[in-house]
Amino acid sequence: MDEAQRLATVRSLRAIGAPPAPAIEGAVRLAAGLMNCPIALVTLIEDEVQWFKASLGVDGCSTSREDSFCTHALNLPAHDVMVVEDATLDPRFINNPNVTGEMNVRFYAGALLTASDGAALGTLCVIDTRPRPRPGEAQLDQLKDLARLVVGDLERARAERLRRENQHMLAMVEGLSGVGHWRVDMVDQHVIWSDEVYAIHGVDRETFVPTFDDAVDFYPEADREILAAHWARTIAGDGPFSVELWLNRADGVKRRVIAKGATELSFDGEPPALFGVFQDVTDQREAMAVMERSRGRYKLLADNAADVIARVQLDGSSNYISPAIERLLG
Repeated sequence: MDEAQRLATVRSLRAIGAPPAPAIEGAVRLAAGLMNCPIALVTLIEDEVQWFKASLGVDGCSTSREDSFCTHALNLPAHDVMVVEDATLDPRFINNPNVTGEMNVRFYAGALLTASDGAALGTLCVIDTRPRPRPGEAQLDQLKDLARLVVGDLERARAERLRRENQHMLAMVEGLSGVGHWRVDMVDQHVIWSDEVYAIHGVDRETFVPTFDDAVDFYPEADREILAAHWARTIAGDGPFSVELWLNRADGVKRRVIAKGATELSFDGEPPALFGVFQDVTDQREAMAVMERSRGRYKLLADNAADVIARVQLDGSSNYISPAIERLLG
């Protein structure tokens, strides 16, 4: 992975500058206690700056990447650990301002934060102001485990943010398209409706909590049976369903709706839930009916007229010729 890809992953987390995460702060405290060190950090390495996502024993929120120990760890294999027993004896750090200056770094152990895509994000590191021998492998493995927990929390926060963004985007799309989404848990029959599904049913999210029976009761008896048959076939493994039905809104108005659904499979192959989309197509169906009636009236008039009537399109072709023309042309 090149540096541009690595930076893209770091930035995708949106963790820099975000409020401290309790789980990551806890990992820093555990690392310091594990290694009995006065300083511990979770660092994220940007192009020119090393940011502290969480810290113990140091002030500030960042340092120059050029002076960072952790930037050297980025070249390690995934999930590996870099150990510096005495920085004054290491050619990489002997003149480092963090060694020669007030921070007085001597010992360093940093476990690489490796993202799920393989990107090196930074480290979970511990620092001491006195030289120390390399810790045992059991301790270093525990530091690696804590680093994995840190990455897990960072990626969980990103996934949650993306989920919220996708939900917001879906809500906007539903508002424009008039298509809602739904989910029914087949174990406890818990029902989830999007805002658009509530609107189609003529009920309010604040005052109406849908149950499985409630959802079915909105349909006339005949349409309930049709829907139940489609559900049964889909649950049995016959694939997704799509059905058009009548729906009686809460205010008594009848609407024509389309329901589409599929099964959500669990690890054992059983369908724990049905999910799908829902749309009110009443206006579309009425518009089509009006067009069909107009077409029928036009044809009836033309078929019974003695005049020569033809409908010619802009490209010169004709999609209707009255019987009078047909008689003239033989």
